[in-house]
Amino acid sequence: MNDKVVPMVPGANIKGNEANKEIIEKLEELLDRARSGVITSFAYAVGNNDGTTGTSWIKGPDNHPIYGGHETNKLGTAIMVLQHRYCRAVNGDPEY
Repeated sequence: MNDKVVPMVPGANIKGNEANKEIIEKLEELLDRARSGVITSFAYAVGNNDGTTGTSWIKGPDNHPIYGGHETNKLGTAIMVLQHRYCRAVNGDPEY
């Protein structure tokens, strides 16, 4: 196996860090909303305890990641708003 590939074992904690309860609560809330059909498209960015990051998205029912219809436009707008909010927070905006 490539030494840069870290095998993921469900429930494993490779660095011994404690689980972030706020993340777990948010994921459980999002899972409930997705199961009920409220969430129809999804994008995420994560920071892992080994210093790596990950990003991805799941397309909405229009099934095109960039040039689709209403669902894709909503997802793209949400990603841009998140980027804007993150940049404001990183730059010290006291509202974030």
